[in-house]
Amino acid sequence: MADALGGTSKTLMFVNCSPASSNWDETTMSLKYATRAKHITNDVKKKTQAIRSKTNTLDKDKQEETSKTNTVDKDKQGETPQDES
Repeated sequence: MADALGGTSKTLMFVNCSPASSNWDETTMSLKYATRAKHITNDVKKKTQAIRSKTNTLDKDKQEETSKTNTVDKDKQGETPQDES
């Protein structure tokens, strides 16, 4: 849940506080949890670096495929059709 609460995301949390003394423990725990959740922070750079790394990998794969395609195209251009007479 920490991933959903930190970083650049916006999260809204509602905490139900009961005035009844029989619900004191539950109300206190809910408020403590909300306070802890409010202070969660994530480093957005980690996500950016992961995306950049994946993009670089995909770019390299694309360049390799383009190189292979160009090599095959050059090989095909060098071939001459054979007569079947």
